[in-house]
Amino acid sequence: MPRVPSIAVVGSGSWAQRHMATIVAEEGMTFAGIVSRSLSEEPRTLLADIGSPKVWPNLDALLESGVELDGVALVVEPARIADLSYQCIDAGLPVLAEKPLSFSSREANSIRQRAVSRNCPFFVNLIHLYSAGYGELSRRIDEIGPLEHIESIGGNDGPFRRYMSGMWDYGPHDLSMVLDIVGEAPESIEAMRLNGDGMVHTVRVEVSFGSGISAKLTFGNLMTVKQRRFRCVGSGGTLELDDHPIPKLLKNNTGIAIEGIRPLASVYRAFVRSFDTKKDPANSLELACRINAILERVARDLN
Repeated sequence: MPRVPSIAVVGSGSWAQRHMATIVAEEGMTFAGIVSRSLSEEPRTLLADIGSPKVWPNLDALLESGVELDGVALVVEPARIADLSYQCIDAGLPVLAEKPLSFSSREANSIRQRAVSRNCPFFVNLIHLYSAGYGELSRRIDEIGPLEHIESIGGNDGPFRRYMSGMWDYGPHDLSMVLDIVGEAPESIEAMRLNGDGMVHTVRVEVSFGSGISAKLTFGNLMTVKQRRFRCVGSGGTLELDDHPIPKLLKNNTGIAIEGIRPLASVYRAFVRSFDTKKDPANSLELACRINAILERVARDLN
């Protein structure tokens, strides 16, 4: 009987714990444990369904422990991801990293080059690309005729992170869907801050593509309510995804059934398959590098 792949999580915050709980709940993988200096120094209660996993104070300790390991999830601040990524890639361990991959497109491309040169699977958790609602929308995109325009809105009132602005927190999600559905690089980008300051704000980005498609994206952490909407307009109609609180998909104002597992579980299933196939169906690493370049440009325009 083949061994079930084992995955460790670096990080122990609330979202890292959601990663852990997802691994524990999935039959096709096992949870190796946690890399967390804070948790090793001051044990605290985790989500009830995680149990009592092994804890290592740093990634070196995990790699030197001899534990059977097939992949690593990096659920930490973006500034820490590059060094951790290099360690994992050099050890031959597939990586699932949280977005954004870095605050630097140069650093993101360096990670990509290292992963590609070592033939090491590397996913970036652009989670909406793996959601059932977006999957159904993308499968049906040709049904509305040639695509003409996209409108995307994503954000909330918070979170307010000391290490990351609203633009970097929410922008990767909107951009990942737009870039994925259009399938080409933008020709022009215009950005403006709708409210707030350098860290807490709502941003609007207007993008045009060589094919004639345009997109308007509004995102950030200074909205009045949590929302995630994605609307595609074609020559023959519209597809609209309202992903919060309950995913709903409309084609020309008629509801379409959405079936599928939770997005994070879908990410992990694709991640585990890549241990054999060496492929990411969403091409998330390449997308993450392109997203970083766009957000760097947006940041310059907003200053």
